[in-house]
Amino acid sequence: MSSNGHSTPDAERPRSEGVRGDDPPAGAPRPGGQSAIGKIAIIGAIVVAAIIAVMVALRSSPSGGPVAIEYGRDMCAECRMHLSEKGFAAQVREPSGEVLKYDDIGCLLEAIRKKGGGIPEGWVEDHGSGAWVPLKQAVLVRGGDIKTPMNYGVVAFKDEAAAKTYMAAHGGNVVALNSLIGGGSPAAGGSKVAKTAQPGSPRPFTEADWKEGKALYLRDCSACHGERSDGEGPAAAHIDPRPRNFLKEKFKLRSTPSGKPPATADVLRVIERGIPGTAMPAFNFLPAEERRLIAAYVLEKADLREGIEPEPIPDPGPAPAATPELVARGKQVYADLGCASCHGETGKGDGSAARTMKDELGRPVPPRDFTNGVFRGGSDPKDLYDRFVAGMDGSAMPAFGDSIKKIEDRWALVHFVLSLRSPRPAEALPADPIAAGRVIVAKYNCQGCHILDDGKGGDVGPDLRVAGQKLDAAWVTSFLKNPRQYGKIYPWRVWRMPHLGITEEEAGTLTKYIMAMGGRQSTQITQADASKFDDAKLNEGKNFFLLRCTECHNLGKVIEIPEAKRQGPDLINVTERVDFEWAKGWILDPKKIDPKTRMTVPGITPEQADSVRMFVWKTAMDQKQPRK
Repeated sequence: MSSNGHSTPDAERPRSEGVRGDDPPAGAPRPGGQSAIGKIAIIGAIVVAAIIAVMVALRSSPSGGPVAIEYGRDMCAECRMHLSEKGFAAQVREPSGEVLKYDDIGCLLEAIRKKGGGIPEGWVEDHGSGAWVPLKQAVLVRGGDIKTPMNYGVVAFKDEAAAKTYMAAHGGNVVALNSLIGGGSPAAGGSKVAKTAQPGSPRPFTEADWKEGKALYLRDCSACHGERSDGEGPAAAHIDPRPRNFLKEKFKLRSTPSGKPPATADVLRVIERGIPGTAMPAFNFLPAEERRLIAAYVLEKADLREGIEPEPIPDPGPAPAATPELVARGKQVYADLGCASCHGETGKGDGSAARTMKDELGRPVPPRDFTNGVFRGGSDPKDLYDRFVAGMDGSAMPAFGDSIKKIEDRWALVHFVLSLRSPRPAEALPADPIAAGRVIVAKYNCQGCHILDDGKGGDVGPDLRVAGQKLDAAWVTSFLKNPRQYGKIYPWRVWRMPHLGITEEEAGTLTKYIMAMGGRQSTQITQADASKFDDAKLNEGKNFFLLRCTECHNLGKVIEIPEAKRQGPDLINVTERVDFEWAKGWILDPKKIDPKTRMTVPGITPEQADSVRMFVWKTAMDQKQPRK
């Protein structure tokens, strides 16, 4: 055998005794054979073919590396959505050589968790460069203002330096891969509740849990669901559909049979992922423990916390692949069940009964338009399976578990409905900043919390018309992308703005909208020239601040007041966001600018307003100077 593994002909075997006299000249044909050059050519061809074979094998073998993604064509192996955005995708290579692709790293993590058996050979896209990074080597970041295609909120980077750069701008924390697949959903970061909430056993919450969860509920949920959990929060009248009344209404998104309460995991899932197509955002930016405590409080108010964990609908096993035959079968099931009477023949929500549908409280409930690809309970095949089998109690959507006996028919219906998705491409925003802004505020239901350009909306947050008069544009953009990095600006407000996952482009559009509402000619605020401030005026302003303003306002560490007295913003950072010229009119007569404001300064003169404004700005500017 030769070194390349092939048998060597006798005429080619090396001879240790040297060249014999009867050997033909080099390159001459041997009797009955080929020339040496011909032999070399054949061997070379064999070697090249072997190399090509190895390369082909490597591409299809478990060590072949990642494959290219066809965005807009490839489908996620977990949620069955098309891969459409770079920087979020993932893929794994099965032992068989098959490559499974995912549109969200969270979908990959969910698949790993379900399958078990350790971490497979896989790759994730670096969120910054789009380059493929081995899954086991990637630095994963979760939280902050991260918004991913399926709202898992996990992105990957090639190294810690890249991750830290991203977190400095967007927030979030580095998380270990094992912690994300150790239990619960990736969005939960591994939920202790999911491991202990066993059917037939008591729900895994104590009295201390729900009592601790109350403050979190008031902060993050009561604006919509109400302080009493009755669905009558200050934002409720301005959003559609209205928020859930936890005291009386049934839970719609469940994995349990119709007529049964939700599983603990169902409540957690809604908190973590939100409800697409409604004003309910995903709260996966909250720590898992805070979400757990909020779930405890919600179940307490619904009189379910002390109950027994309900049995889920029987597990149908993994979803089968969507084949043309299965989709065709699902189309027939869709017709047999009369789904078209509500959802329409093509799934557009335009069936004959669509306009008359109401929930059990008599409120109109238009049927889901399947073509837009937005499913309130999630777009994973198992999510839709649960909706069809368990129904959505309290709504017009019945349970079809008794009507569809065969599991194969249930999956067929799932895949047919998923096949109806044909999301329309996003239209270009209008050039007018007000018109463009209206598109974005409608998407995020901003009218629930803020008064908008039409003078309508809730008062959970500031009136955006006033915000447009006074705030710096760059500050507004930064705030919109990560509102919680600035702490609680208005101490008297119970509620906090959630991370909505607003994109850079959307934040810019909203900023222009807010500035336009304020009639601003410049996006930058007017800054003070403290060098021109008179010392006497500064002293006068300081005295006025101490006597009057400290009833509500803190001034950093310079002038601190008891926390219980703090009703207005801490003014130590006011120069970063508020226009200096605007502030004089505000201090002099705040209710003239905003009739609903809590701020009152009775009897103040224009001179006093000017002096206290100078003192506050000078103090704030001095605090920003580097210390020597």
